[in-house]
Amino acid sequence: MKILLVYPQTQKRSNSLSTKIQKTFFNNTISTFQALGNVTPTEYSLKIMDERFEKINFEDDYDLIGISAMTYQASRAYAIADEFIKRGKQVVLGGWHPSAMPLEAKHHASAVVIGEGEEL
Repeated sequence: MKILLVYPQTQKRSNSLSTKIQKTFFNNTISTFQALGNVTPTEYSLKIMDERFEKINFEDDYDLIGISAMTYQASRAYAIADEFIKRGKQVVLGGWHPSAMPLEAKHHASAVVIGEGEEL
């Protein structure tokens, strides 16, 4: 099984001062994905992708896409999820926003994780 974990970008202008500050000081936001990677069985292929640093290739072949989002990222996370679902992929949404708004998030995902993903 091939799994992709996505951390969504929040804005389009990748050269803005805000994005440069995020890239410099807030890279620990992906630590949850690293924790998930540590508990993922080794027979699974896992890629962690931070959209602030690389572009999503929706054509890549993944069996499962996990997307984590805080409220300020929710609209981008939903757009990513919708695009993967349109292509027939299984999408799991998690993070603070989907945990707080699971019924909303479910409209954009195959499943929603409520709470800490690495504990589940």
